[in-house]
Amino acid sequence: MHTYKEYDDVGVIKGVGKKKVEQFNKKKVFTVSDLLKYYPRSYKVFEEPEKNYYDALKSGKPLIAVVSGTEKFERKSGKMVMKVICKDSEGNSFMATWFNFAYNPFGFTNGSILVLDGKCSQAYGYNFITHPQVYRISEYEELIGKPVPTYSQTAKLKTNIIHNAILEALSDVDVENSLPKEIIEKRNIPDMLELYNKEHNPNTIDELYEADNYLSYEELFLFMLELKKRQLGIKKEKNKYKFSSCLDVIKLHKSLPFELTKGQISTLSAIETDLNGETVSSRLVQGDVGSGKTIVAIFALLMAYNSGYQSVLLAPTEVLATQHYEEAIKLFEKADINCDVELVNGKTSKEDKDRITTKLANGKPLIVIGTHAVINMADEFTTLSILIIDEQHKFGVEQRETLAKKCKPHVINMTATPIPRTLTLALYGNGSVSEIRELPADRKPIRNCKITNEDFDKVFNFISKEVEKGRQAYFVCPVIEESEMDGLYEVDTIVSMIKKNCPGINVAGVHGKSDAKYRECVMQDYKNGDIDVLVSTTVIEVGVNVPNATVMVVVNAERFGLATLHQLRGRVGRGSEQSYCIFIDCLNSDKSQRRMEVITSTNSGFEISEADLRERGAGELLGTKQSGDWNFKKADIFNKELVKTVTEDVNWYLGVG
Repeated sequence: MHTYKEYDDVGVIKGVGKKKVEQFNKKKVFTVSDLLKYYPRSYKVFEEPEKNYYDALKSGKPLIAVVSGTEKFERKSGKMVMKVICKDSEGNSFMATWFNFAYNPFGFTNGSILVLDGKCSQAYGYNFITHPQVYRISEYEELIGKPVPTYSQTAKLKTNIIHNAILEALSDVDVENSLPKEIIEKRNIPDMLELYNKEHNPNTIDELYEADNYLSYEELFLFMLELKKRQLGIKKEKNKYKFSSCLDVIKLHKSLPFELTKGQISTLSAIETDLNGETVSSRLVQGDVGSGKTIVAIFALLMAYNSGYQSVLLAPTEVLATQHYEEAIKLFEKADINCDVELVNGKTSKEDKDRITTKLANGKPLIVIGTHAVINMADEFTTLSILIIDEQHKFGVEQRETLAKKCKPHVINMTATPIPRTLTLALYGNGSVSEIRELPADRKPIRNCKITNEDFDKVFNFISKEVEKGRQAYFVCPVIEESEMDGLYEVDTIVSMIKKNCPGINVAGVHGKSDAKYRECVMQDYKNGDIDVLVSTTVIEVGVNVPNATVMVVVNAERFGLATLHQLRGRVGRGSEQSYCIFIDCLNSDKSQRRMEVITSTNSGFEISEADLRERGAGELLGTKQSGDWNFKKADIFNKELVKTVTEDVNWYLGVG
């Protein structure tokens, strides 16, 4: 008998051939360990079957049936259909039908007593049960009360294949306990193999709940332990930087054409306290779209420069990095502040890179604003005192640590995708999270509405009126693969529709396949007001700042996550005029309607974040998904009791308060 190892390739499992390996790989199952952690999507609990057809019709429960004839086969639309007349215990007749069966695979005969689990329906005065699962009565009785797992599957990888592979692996596998011995003893946690067995093959609901609770604890503990270690690794570093009082900060403040909000002022005060602490700090700055996080970052960069140090503002896209750079230059020039600021991105020439790295290597005070390209210069920094990461969830842990490794700077993570407070407190501590909740005083709340694709004419009429007022608008379409065309609108399609319905409006479209120079020209013309309506994919999700744009139309809104919808909405409402966001839901399913209800009911990124986190998990939001290490399968970070318990246990295990 073969003993499987956790990190064996999934293909070593008996019964899993090359084709099944390909299907498992599509589900990101590459090893035996991945397979064991491929937890069921849901469970079916077998209930007592109904004895009467009409009761089964109402309740949806399985039905006890007696086969009352011989099966017949018919061909419909090129497919074979198997039909057989059955009766319930009270003599009510109904037709059971199965599709794609050219023979009887179940082996029942006239007079067989079965339990049929399928959809009961009525049509043309007849009773039907469609493509039911078939169980012998004795077989079904053994299943009553037992939770049976179902898994996320592909067309060629069904639940029974997945379950059989998992059971085969569990039959003889070496599994190491992932939790520390001290924690296992403290919480009396069962062996991992036992938990896997209870998760994939539970005998009772209580057994399943027990496994779920322990596996949730295990996943969250390991997650929190890793991040806490990283946090402590940064905080224990002695602060070798001395920040002097900065007259230029006062000059910059006085030159601003607006008042800083309370959130901005308290955040700047907290950062200043951090910079003068005994140890290097790590601060999370959470602020909604348009709340003014960038100006806070620019103040911090200026503090570093005036104290004779180097600093970095890292942005996820070239558009956003360029915007931050232009904003900093504009503010410094207006305040008559002499600052050396450099932009680094994928387009930076070798000559410019050499010039910048020479400054860095010589210890010159310098503000560097850029994209991932800055990470390639990590070894050249000599006095990097402040590292600011905008949209921190778009950079992997390893990428962030590469820049921080040599100089041990103070780190400020900024995000417009807030993390629930229970988790931020656990990860950062009570004093290391700042929130900017207010919007600038001249901003009006965005008005939201949801429509279907049957109302495009109303959208075009509204856009025409806004353009007549001198305003601009965005249309955003999903990125579409060739195989996904049904019901989806492409950029070029929307451009054609606008030209047809809104004559006289200057419209242009850009997407990922557009020539880079053309895309830049279109974006610049839009910023300059030469284009009235910009149609694009999510290339404008972050980074475009056009205060004159007052309408955002998201086409096929059902294709986008809540966080993305909120980011897109944040492209408007940046001026003093009233702005609007129209979400066109072309699917109108229960799930998409629930999402539209959330996005249209609030403009708060904090509320949107909580809803989004429930929908798609925490790994991506916390910036850990990119490292390939973490993606929650079981843990629920909204379970305050679980988060509290795990936080206490992590601190106890590490010996910290």
